[in-house]
Amino acid sequence: MEIVTLSIIFIVIGVFLFYLGYKIVDNKRQYEFKNRNSNGVVQFKNYGDSQYHNFMKGLGVLVGMGGIIFIAIGVGLFVIR
Repeated sequence: MEIVTLSIIFIVIGVFLFYLGYKIVDNKRQYEFKNRNSNGVVQFKNYGDSQYHNFMKGLGVLVGMGGIIFIAIGVGLFVIR
């Protein structure tokens, strides 16, 4: 496999991961926006839902960062070919 093809694959995977991370975080922000009370506190049904929400928000950030790393590797491979 050529370096150029490999770099394009890394860039495509990186863009997909970045978009996926963005959508995860965006969905959690929409939930927060729709479920705030008059004092500005986000309401959850129970503690487990709160923990799951925070876990998924953090996971979205990690997936997005992974996408940035993949993009950086792809660009680096393309540059050093």
